[in-house]
Amino acid sequence: MNRAQRRKAGVKKPEPTYNMSAQQIAGLKKEATNEAVNAAFVLMLAIPAMVLHDKFGQLMPREVGGKNREERFVDMCVDLYDSYDKGYVTLDDLREWLWEEANTKIEMT
Repeated sequence: MNRAQRRKAGVKKPEPTYNMSAQQIAGLKKEATNEAVNAAFVLMLAIPAMVLHDKFGQLMPREVGGKNREERFVDMCVDLYDSYDKGYVTLDDLREWLWEEANTKIEMT
């Protein structure tokens, strides 16, 4: 792309290029994987724990509206996960609420 084409496209500076070794790339991949696993672990524990804490009374009847306990529990977990997915709730929020409301701490050791 020549200078006139870059100006027309609104490109101010060329995109910087970075050189990384295979070891650096592997380190970045490992770090990203660890972060994802830790987030998944917290979600796996925090969402069901919050649902049990907040909705236990609603789960006790054997069947409500044609749904058994397990179906209602899964629906409630999916609803809370949807709130996390949309950004209404963060992992830190879930951890904080569990600690404050249920005296339950989720820590990675």
